[in-house]
Amino acid sequence: MPNKSLEQLTQALAVELSTADFPHLWRVAKGRRDWWQTLITTDAWLTLQLNNDRVTIASDRPREMKTASTAERITVAIDRKPEASARDIVNRLLPNAREYYARCREYTKTWRAEQQDHAELLHMLEPFTTWKRTDSDGTRTEWNATRAKADIYTDRIYSLTVDSPTTDEIIKILEILKG
Repeated sequence: MPNKSLEQLTQALAVELSTADFPHLWRVAKGRRDWWQTLITTDAWLTLQLNNDRVTIASDRPREMKTASTAERITVAIDRKPEASARDIVNRLLPNAREYYARCREYTKTWRAEQQDHAELLHMLEPFTTWKRTDSDGTRTEWNATRAKADIYTDRIYSLTVDSPTTDEIIKILEILKG
């Protein structure tokens, strides 16, 4: 029976992958659209995107996980039997998809550690000044004030400019830089 929609194909692939990729149980993520679906198991995450009569199946990761490299992908016909598509996924995509997911997991751990280092450095700087953060993504912050400017990345201050610092401010800066 041909697949009438991406959702039907995704549901059928979840069943077929749970058999072909045993002992991994696959499920369909909720809340997706008719042109975009997600299949999930413990150590892999796949997205399916409809492009006319073809479906692109790609390695992916949860939104909260950082990307570590380019994801692998394959393309199959939407009217292809789910068993055949599941076989292609297991043989052609899953080995690389699992490696991709593991790389993303490791990269996310490193990124979170860098965020923690960054937060600790910002915490040390807070009592020193009333600077206002003007840009921050969790690992890089640019601070501007009328008398001071700093560019901070992870746990390092890359540039720090203070106009006419007082003796107390100089001592405090040196204590922070000494770490």
